[in-house]
Amino acid sequence: MKKRKKPKQIFWDSKRDYLKALAALGLNQSAAGRFLGLAPRTGRAYALGESEPPLPIVMLLAVMIAYKITPQEARSAAALPEDFGPDTV
Repeated sequence: MKKRKKPKQIFWDSKRDYLKALAALGLNQSAAGRFLGLAPRTGRAYALGESEPPLPIVMLLAVMIAYKITPQEARSAAALPEDFGPDTV
């Protein structure tokens, strides 16, 4: 089995890093909200630093950035049917 290169470590040290993560993935707030299944107000609260995203969201975004996984690839890897969950990005 081929050894995987150790990814660049992603540091999440402030509430504002949510927007940086979205930018790194090429997502705007609306598309990220749909991908993550967030209510619009929740996504805005994360973006404005009013609340911190839960650990699973932080971990997902960090892994996607580290391994250069697009939202479409993540959805495909989960083998989700087209009509499952929120709108696709």
